[in-house]
Amino acid sequence: MIKLTRRNVMQSAVAGTLAVGAGSFFWSSQSFANHGAIPSSRPKIPPKLEGREEQGVQVYDLTLQNGKTVFVEGYQTQTSGINGTYLGPTLVMRNGSAVRINVTNQLGEASTLHWHGMHLPASQDGGPHQLIANKGVWSPEFTIKQQAASFVVPLTLDGPNGRSSVARLGWYAYY
Repeated sequence: MIKLTRRNVMQSAVAGTLAVGAGSFFWSSQSFANHGAIPSSRPKIPPKLEGREEQGVQVYDLTLQNGKTVFVEGYQTQTSGINGTYLGPTLVMRNGSAVRINVTNQLGEASTLHWHGMHLPASQDGGPHQLIANKGVWSPEFTIKQQAASFVVPLTLDGPNGRSSVARLGWYAYY
């Protein structure tokens, strides 16, 4: 029987850690452990949308639309996006500026956008209580009241079963 000493406990702990580490390295280097893995690369940054100025208001035009996107070579996936088939543009806004965002829904069903984390009036925030009808336009207008930040805008579908939502992503940022 092995005598339980501090030295034996430390040696066993180090040996166990090395064994687990070596086994993990071996396992992850095997092709069977990475089957179906998507090759890593830099994330795709959505294109920047500067908008245009109309009578002192920065105006952005967004279109919610369906499409197909290839995530894995050889396979197309049904997707929804903003100004494209997947995700959406990066909106550039400045603190203190007045903005209007014209959102046109071309998804074939009611939808909505919600400006997560932005400081703005509730009446301009979007969400399930402010659905945009198919082929409808929603034009929230507000003043940016935040310092530099970036946010994610979920595109939410109303769905055939009432308010069953499917989140999709759009992006915006301001400086």
